[in-house]
Amino acid sequence: MVRTVASLAFEKLNLNRGWLTVLAPNTRAIRAYEKCGFRRNGTLREESFVDGKYVDALVMGLVRSDYEAAAT
Repeated sequence: MVRTVASLAFEKLNLNRGWLTVLAPNTRAIRAYEKCGFRRNGTLREESFVDGKYVDALVMGLVRSDYEAAAT
């Protein structure tokens, strides 16, 4: 799914950069994004209140050159 959206963004819409946020405890999603070429750009500290506590969110970005490198 992530690769499909990235493909649409870079190949069809001709974008140069995309970004997303993901909750830090969601390690499986983070790994999936990194496999597609996304890199961690920053941390939004205590961004969301989940299960009675505040958790960080990561900002992850993907630029065309990283997408093309990951696609090969």
